[in-house]
Amino acid sequence: MFKVHIELHGMQAFLFSVPRLRSMIGANVLLGETVRCRMREKAKSGCVSLAGDEYKEIAQLHPEHDPDDPLSSSEGVDDPRALFLEGILARDGGHFAAVFKSKDEIARFQKEIEPLIASELPGVTIDWKITDLSKPPKENQVDLSKIPQRGIELVHLPWFQVCQETGHDPAVEVITYPREEIRFVSQTAAKTHHKGDAFFRNQGKDIISLLKDQLPLKDLQAPVTVQDLCAGGYLAVIHADGNGVGKRFKDWQKRCEKEINDRFANEPMVKQNLAREAYGERFYHGMRVAVRQAVIEALKSTFHEYEGKYQPYQLLMLGGDDLLMICQAKYALAFIVDYARALSTRPLADGQPLTIGAGVVISKPNLPFHRLQDVADELASSAKQRFRNSAVPASVVDWMVVTQSETESPEAARRRDQWICYKVNDQIEELALSVHPCLVLGEQPDSLEFLLKKAEALRAGIGKTKEEDPLGKQGRAARSQLRYLASILNQGRRFADLAWLDLPDATRETLAEALGIPPNGPDGVGSLWQRVPESGNRWKTSLADLVELYEISALGGKGDNGHDQ
Repeated sequence: MFKVHIELHGMQAFLFSVPRLRSMIGANVLLGETVRCRMREKAKSGCVSLAGDEYKEIAQLHPEHDPDDPLSSSEGVDDPRALFLEGILARDGGHFAAVFKSKDEIARFQKEIEPLIASELPGVTIDWKITDLSKPPKENQVDLSKIPQRGIELVHLPWFQVCQETGHDPAVEVITYPREEIRFVSQTAAKTHHKGDAFFRNQGKDIISLLKDQLPLKDLQAPVTVQDLCAGGYLAVIHADGNGVGKRFKDWQKRCEKEINDRFANEPMVKQNLAREAYGERFYHGMRVAVRQAVIEALKSTFHEYEGKYQPYQLLMLGGDDLLMICQAKYALAFIVDYARALSTRPLADGQPLTIGAGVVISKPNLPFHRLQDVADELASSAKQRFRNSAVPASVVDWMVVTQSETESPEAARRRDQWICYKVNDQIEELALSVHPCLVLGEQPDSLEFLLKKAEALRAGIGKTKEEDPLGKQGRAARSQLRYLASILNQGRRFADLAWLDLPDATRETLAEALGIPPNGPDGVGSLWQRVPESGNRWKTSLADLVELYEISALGGKGDNGHDQ
């Protein structure tokens, strides 16, 4: 008996090959339906049925459908036990695994899958891993081969029209896009467009389609373009991924190994390996359910007061611990806080909740989407690096606001704008002009949750009377003062502190409270800077982050919905 495990690569490049909102949504529908539905159908005829009494005990180890799982549609229910009885071990998160009786059945399955992926998901590559379940894990024979998939290829002769959306592949269809724009498109671009239409007609079978009825603001008009979604303001691209999932899964496997040895030591190796699959699915199934529940809870919390014409967010990918979505910029970081908090209340099989590394890039909606997605990935990686350096597991976020016509890498931008190094009195002094990547949750002054609360308090107080000021300070900080202080940080610690001390006392006290500077601390309100512990002559300030969070809601002016964007 053999286990076949297929892992898909290059999915994000496929999802964003046509940078139109409807096409990106359609690409995700096509991807989800191919892996979750069509690959399952192809495997059924060759899979080993595990529904007999011989494997009844193993089946009981698999988790059943969680009644609290938002994915409750009969067409897409997440029920690992029912799938196990069919011989299917996994079909989510870009993975597909099934049990076959012989290599001949595997060869037949492979011959059907390769052209399916090539025609439906051109550009996506697949890894095949074939494991002999009759042998111990360390002795399993593994056949690993990466098979590049290519779509239809015709000679690009001058009299053939090339796809006007992707810039390559021959055009085979004419699409009239919304706003009456006519384009010659390739087969792949046409498929993703039509699948996007199916999504908005509630005919999709991917996870996001099956969750639509439970998402907030579903009765609002669906945005035709990213500009509609942004309502004249800025766009946020959010990528959130689970922290340390691979290591946690390995630790979980070690914990389960003793129980497997106790219960199945005298059973055939096939049963022992299938039991390992069952325990593994417990971990991943619980994670998938927790992520879906947390996403829906966070969306409801973030957008509960939204009023507008178009839905202000759109999920683009939701699988396993991976989340990719776009939304109006001013809601993005509040969503990260709500999402991390919702996950923190849902422990997984190992008893600990999932934490995330999140990247958020904010820009005008007309910048190339694939580039924004790349930057969001880089920011998520930066956040995960901060997680790996942290003593306590926690959700971490990194973000970047792009106001230019082109994006640059976060690392290059930080080297230029956020790290200052100079010599004073023969000593090297280093300044960090930003505190992110930072923890998402917490009341410490450099957490995103704390900074958002203080930015909101400043926003409520600026331009209002003393009685209306929630901070209750006579000398309220003006917006121009905030921006000026942030702009001079790169001139050095002493120059910035002189400008800080030049503020009216009440204004400085208001900002000190917002920045979390204790009035009776070693630096008091006499300095914007806090020394980084155990780092020599290094200093940091969260002023620029506070001002940036304050300013995000003002990016873009008035939107089409009549709200300040």
